[in-house]
Amino acid sequence: MAEVDVVDAWTDLFDTITQGLRLVGEGVDLSGSARRHGAARVAALEPVFEGLERDKLLERFGDRVRLTGRGRLLANEVFVRILQRVRDVSQAGSLRYGAG
Repeated sequence: MAEVDVVDAWTDLFDTITQGLRLVGEGVDLSGSARRHGAARVAALEPVFEGLERDKLLERFGDRVRLTGRGRLLANEVFVRILQRVRDVSQAGSLRYGAG
């Protein structure tokens, strides 16, 4: 019998964000992420995005976010902070898969 990995909605969002941030010039399309993963989930990450902006690790341009030069040097720190927020809100259980 084949083994199947089930990826929950928060893990999928985390993967989308971190993969997008690795695209140096492009970054992450937050509007597209909200359509794919739910606006409430993406909005739940706003506090971490704001903190990363204050620390000059992330910058916004339009509906996109991307790593700054400093953020690229400290990308693992950025990803850990995003992951911690994802864990916090997913464990709180207030947003379920499929919820907007």
